Amino acid sequence: MGANALQSTSSNFNIAIGDSALYSNATSTTNAHNIGIGHSALKNSTGGSANNIAIGDYSQYSAANTEYNISIGVNTLNKNETGDWNIAIGHGSLYYNESGDDNTSIGTAAMLQNVFGSENVAIGVSAMQFSDSTFENTAVGFVL
Repeated sequence: MGANALQSTSSNFNIAIGDSALYSNATSTTNAHNIGIGHSALKNSTGGSANNIAIGDYSQYSAANTEYNISIGVNTLNKNETGDWNIAIGHGSLYYNESGDDNTSIGTAAMLQNVFGSENVAIGVSAMQFSDSTFENTAVGFVL
């Protein structure tokens, strides 16, 4: 539902609500069981992205080959291309994540600059904001 939602699709069992949500979901029939709600949520979902939930404008915008991610908020997991099993809640949470797996990020700008880091937990506004490739860390609290 929405202009260009599920515009180019050859897959099944997807829900798209919002302008250009799941727009490029056409490359593979394995792009299934995704939910995109918001302007351009999961817009570039290609190559086998499955079982993702993206709620918020530009949430999981760059998803290329991802699975089992949950993102809630504007620009959450925006650059994620191959990262799996991530949870991002809060404006810009895990924004630059490209291939990091198994991260939990809750709070505005939490783990904002993470690119490759995996198995991290960041809770709080800007928690682990500047950490780009760390592994197995936990940060709780308001961090600038």
